[in-house]
Amino acid sequence: IKDAAGNPLAADVTWSFIIAKDSAECFYTDFVKDLRALIDGALAKYPGARIACLGHSQGTQLLFSFFFDYGKPIDGFFGIGSPISMYSGAYPNWGKLPPGLGFWFNFYNDMDFVSSRLQNVHPSKEISDFVIDYQVPLGWNPIYHLPFIKTQLVAGLLAHVAYWKSDYVAKTIAEKISQLIHQP
Repeated sequence: IKDAAGNPLAADVTWSFIIAKDSAECFYTDFVKDLRALIDGALAKYPGARIACLGHSQGTQLLFSFFFDYGKPIDGFFGIGSPISMYSGAYPNWGKLPPGLGFWFNFYNDMDFVSSRLQNVHPSKEISDFVIDYQVPLGWNPIYHLPFIKTQLVAGLLAHVAYWKSDYVAKTIAEKISQLIHQP
């Protein structure tokens, strides 16, 4: 669906809130500039270092967008509680992979209404075939099982931030980073 000027009507919240008009400086342009300097500085100091990025929620969308703007290889991407599926509809063919991305691990939970599975289900075949999903166990909490609408909203919000306290997430990421470091 397009507007009268031929622009896509699908809106990406990231761009709606962070891109300034007329290419002016804004949060996102500062983010790209700062992260580019950080990565390039690390690579200059430690030639051959591996670069992996981790983002949670909106941070996954910021990083995903950054990978295209950075234009250099990134060894890996850990997305946690990612809304990328929600935003993908704003792009032709539901999006594509950033060039030079080595791996993409997606941590999600069915109770988290922001995150979603991507592996073998994302509408972009390129993304669907590339991403490896990890469903994060939340443990037992009675609030996750109560049928009330308000309780389900609270449970969804709790699930969205539960990744930070998850031993499963920490251990899985540590193992993947260790493998990346020791990879020839």
